[in-house]
Amino acid sequence: MKRGLLTAQVFDASTLSYSTRVKWFVICFAGGILCSILGTALLFVPNGIKLFAVFYTLGNVAALPAPAS
Repeated sequence: MKRGLLTAQVFDASTLSYSTRVKWFVICFAGGILCSILGTALLFVPNGIKLFAVFYTLGNVAALPAPAS
């Protein structure tokens, strides 16, 4: 199977429109950045290392799907 044909089949099978993909890209990316910044800010509060770890991890996980949108 040719690569171009496989790519065309994948895009034809997708039901998400381009605008939906762009919207979710922005949502995932912004949410990831926001959680990462919040986690970094919480690093400087007393006993904030656990909150830093949670929010920074959530931020990275939220930002991961952004390139796939």
